Amino acid sequence: MAHPKLFPAVLASLQLNQMMIGEAFEEIAAWLDKEGATETTQKLRVRVGDLRFNAEVMDRAITELLSPPYPGPPMHSAVLASDAPAS
Repeated sequence: MAHPKLFPAVLASLQLNQMMIGEAFEEIAAWLDKEGATETTQKLRVRVGDLRFNAEVMDRAITELLSPPYPGPPMHSAVLASDAPAS
């Protein structure tokens, strides 16, 4: 079995990589804008927005995946006995 912290570490690294790619594209877009390539800059910034949206979705999903499962109500014998018909 894999180390229990491996899954969260991989998920966090993937999310961080996605955010860094978005930042790199934003820097490229700023450079392109200075060079006068406004149409390309606009297209690139739309994709950066997509990356940021996906990063937010990933963040929520990772949080959900790593949160402890809801245990539900306890099923003790005393609870079960109280549901039994009275004799």
